[in-house]
This record gives sequence, C-alpha cells and structure tokens, in this order.
Amino acid sequence: MSYSAGAHSYELSGASATGQNSGAIGEGSLSSGVLSTATGQGTKATGPRSTATGQGAQASEWGSTATGQGSRASGQGSTATGQWAIANGDNSTATGEGAQATGLNSTATGEIAIASGQGSTSIGQNAQATGVNSVALGSNSKAGKANEVNIGGLNNVGRTLSGLKDGVNSDEAVNKKQLTIAQIAAVRAS
Repeated sequence: MSYSAGAHSYELSGASATGQNSGAIGEGSLSSGVLSTATGQGTKATGPRSTATGQGAQASEWGSTATGQGSRASGQGSTATGQWAIANGDNSTATGEGAQATGLNSTATGEIAIASGQGSTSIGQNAQATGVNSVALGSNSKAGKANEVNIGGLNNVGRTLSGLKDGVNSDEAVNKKQLTIAQIAAVRAS
C-alpha cells in the first residue's frame, strides 16, 4: 500500500489514486475524483464521490456508481449495476446485464432492459420504455409514446391485469365486473 499524489489517498496493486481522499485497488485502476473509490482491474472512478467496482467498471460523474464488469455510470447521481449495465442519464438507474438507462431520471431493470425516455421506467427482460414518462412492464414490453404504460409482451400478446378495484372517477379504469353490470343495464334499457 502506498500514498499517492492525492491528499489522504491510497493505492494498492498497481493502482493510481490521484483524487483527494480517494482509494484505488487493482492493476490499472484509477480514482481521480475527490472522495472516489475504484476497486478491480482497470476500474475508473473519475467523478467526485464516485465508485467503480468490477473489472473495467467506470463511474465518471458526481455521485455515480458502477458495479459489475464493464458497467458504466456517466450521469450525475447515476447507478449502473450488472455486467455491461449503462446509466448515462442524470439520476438514472440501470440494473441487470446489459441494462441501459439513458434518459434523465430513468430506470431500467432486467437483462437488456432499456429506459431512454426522460422519466421512463422499464422492468423485465428486453423491456423498452422510450417515450417521455413511459412505463414498460414485463418481458419484451415496449412503450414508445409519451405517458404510455405497456404491459404487453412479444408479438403484442397482452397480459392480464388483475386485482383492479372498481373505477369511481372518470379517469380511472373499469374492471370486468363493472363492464358486465353496464352491459346488462344497457340490454335491459333497450
């Protein structure tokens, strides 16, 4: 262990800790951001208060965290967790192998899930939320329009939404029970 150019910094095993109060462990790792930590071969924590853990992980913005081989967190306050996960948008979160959260305040959870729209959320393998404030739920769901929620799947096969309470207001969904009652009332009235 040795102290490096950064004040109160430490480095170990061929690493370089140049940021103030930073630490680097692992061959070729670099912690150049103030209060940054790089752990693992070839990791880079270059943003202030950033953390990179896992071979080749990179955290380059303020408060960013990259955990997993090849993961990248380049948005402020972003988190990328999982092998090859990418969180580019500020305050974005990507969790899962190959997940990508590139929109501002976006969340992608699941293998190769994508959330590229601002404020978008995708949950499930290959789920894609590309519209602003869109939500894609479930494997292969795709929400490409602004404010769209999609719980479909591959080839637009729908999913069942259960446990839905009776809609009361004009902007709430109705359930099957309410629809059946309305149909019976319409038939009786005719």
